[in-house]
Amino acid sequence: LTFNGIKEVTEQVTTIEYDENFNPTEVTKTVTNSIPQISFFMGYENGDGWEKILNLGMLFGVVEKNGPMYTFTDIPDMDDLTLHMRMQDGIMVMSNDMDFVQNKAASGYTSTISKDEQKKLKNNAQVVRMDFGKLLEMAMALDEADGSVDEMAKLFGEVGFTTMEVLTNKKIDGKVQTEMFFNL
Repeated sequence: LTFNGIKEVTEQVTTIEYDENFNPTEVTKTVTNSIPQISFFMGYENGDGWEKILNLGMLFGVVEKNGPMYTFTDIPDMDDLTLHMRMQDGIMVMSNDMDFVQNKAASGYTSTISKDEQKKLKNNAQVVRMDFGKLLEMAMALDEADGSVDEMAKLFGEVGFTTMEVLTNKKIDGKVQTEMFFNL
């Protein structure tokens, strides 16, 4: 799961406004919001099962296919979120940033994932990496100036956290080992 940055989205919002006599009037405004750009990478060995699930999603009208890309719409309890997905070279990438899925990820995962991260992905069944600096940077950009994120940033700065990684190896002799690293 990566946070690629922040993007501005505009949407139409309809509200009720009242005049001086308390008569209601529907007003439609264009509102601009900032949302984080997120991407999720997952490896897969056989895409046939995923194709069946996606076909089922298309049957129910929550998945649309556009060439090699899939778009998830009308996700329950996530009205403001549209996800785009592409499966290529044994890696599935899903993001709310269509340009990332359509262009950057499609041009090759080697340009979006560092060699060290690629090696970890190939050698482990699960890799979770959190960059606290980038997370706090994004949270501060989305913060509504109430200062709550500043306190968290100060705490992380005092403790000295930079990144956290969780690595789970592939099953060996029926056992799985998970290691967690806090980089200070």
